[in-house]
Amino acid sequence: MHEINKYDLNEEKAGTATAQKIFELSPDVLITGNGPGETAAKTLERLSMKIFVNAHNMTLKQAYEACKDGKLAEISRQD
Repeated sequence: MHEINKYDLNEEKAGTATAQKIFELSPDVLITGNGPGETAAKTLERLSMKIFVNAHNMTLKQAYEACKDGKLAEISRQD
């Protein structure tokens, strides 16, 4: 899990730092509440992973189960 430090408080910097960490980890799936912001999306476009949204106010276990059960929306990459 990536921890955002005090220098990443600016939204753009936080998005870039988080996207960079995700890029380094190269996961198959990303589950999020709203989806990546514009800055993060540009970095994440280089990964071939599925991105699922609408996991608002869920625990990790709940989000995983919702994804597994097809209850989250998948957003498509910009090709």
